Amino acid sequence: MRRTDRYEKEHRIKTAAAIAAAALIPVALALLLLWALPAATVHETAAIPRVNVPEQPVPDQAAQPSPSPSAEQPVKDAEEQPAVQPEPEPEPEPEPPKDRIFTISFAGDCTLGTEYSTYGQEGTLVRVVGDDYAYPLQYAAEYFKNDDLTIVNLEGALTEYNEPREKEYRFRGPKEYANILAQGGVEMVSLANNHTMDYGSIGYADTKDALENAGVGYCENSSTAMVELDGIKIGVFASTYSLTHNMEKSLDKLREQGADIIICAFHWGEENTYNLTSGQLNMAKQAVDAGADIIFGTHPHVLQRIEEKDGCIIYYSLGNFCFGGNRDPRDKDTAIIQQQIVLTPEGEVKLGDTVIIPFRVSGQKVGNDYRPVPMEEGTEEYDRVLEKLAGTYVAPLPETPPEDSETEALP
Repeated sequence: MRRTDRYEKEHRIKTAAAIAAAALIPVALALLLLWALPAATVHETAAIPRVNVPEQPVPDQAAQPSPSPSAEQPVKDAEEQPAVQPEPEPEPEPEPPKDRIFTISFAGDCTLGTEYSTYGQEGTLVRVVGDDYAYPLQYAAEYFKNDDLTIVNLEGALTEYNEPREKEYRFRGPKEYANILAQGGVEMVSLANNHTMDYGSIGYADTKDALENAGVGYCENSSTAMVELDGIKIGVFASTYSLTHNMEKSLDKLREQGADIIICAFHWGEENTYNLTSGQLNMAKQAVDAGADIIFGTHPHVLQRIEEKDGCIIYYSLGNFCFGGNRDPRDKDTAIIQQQIVLTPEGEVKLGDTVIIPFRVSGQKVGNDYRPVPMEEGTEEYDRVLEKLAGTYVAPLPETPPEDSETEALP
């Protein structure tokens, strides 16, 4: 076969194939459409049914009113503008530091017992009180328990030992009577007086043991003691009469130990008089010169004046308080003295106000129930107590008792 004939034959075959392929394209497209149509139909069938909504005309954008200020605009403005933060309130300025006030209460002679010759008899303290330890200081306790320190003069022994010394008056109460002090709010007693040794060294040892067991502190004669409060130290020096030979050294020792306030508890003066003796005045001057801040006096069994001297406050005598030494004392006036101590923010310690609370040694005006009671303000007896402590009281002339009358001596 000629090359020309073979070429023409191959050309006719290719042309026929092209025409056949072109004819198949529409068929393929038709098949493709038929294949896709069921899928579209299934998708439309599975869709959520359409709700016919009336056709709304398209509003003219130019004719739309501007948004109301109360609608979308404030929200937009709120979104665009930063939120207004409230101004923080200024912190209050701290209060300046204040003074701290401590209160020390003082009361006079506490004889928690009875004289040897009348022990246990009707109307005596031991018979009246029995084992009711809260009874004697029932009305004083509200003052003693709400202070920082209470000091009294314990005059007499607390012991079961019953062999007294040879002297005129010998006072003794049961050892358990130390609980009268503890339950009444008394934290410290002075043992520097003329009745501590009424039952000798045995009675004295029993007394100290009873006080220790009850948690009551004490200061012995011609000796010192220290009481620590919350922030200050109180030093105590106790002495009888004019036994002050070691007073200056004792007060110096208390200062070296850190005492902020020094109390001198003196058993001095003359009994049953409102007047001061030269011995009291001299002893007070020695104590003031040695650095005492407070002088607490007992022994006269009556009130004597209070005075201030060179920065020291002096209670010359606070008389009797809970006094079992007499079934009917002639002078029943007494008082609780509350001395305030000031601690400044700078650490300075100084004396503050002196508060006087007039009391009567007994709830009975005649006789003695051994339970001191506060006096009513404005009464004659209340004012009389203030006069005695001010040193302005003038005692009436004593009445002379009938020759056949008997009065119980005031020890």
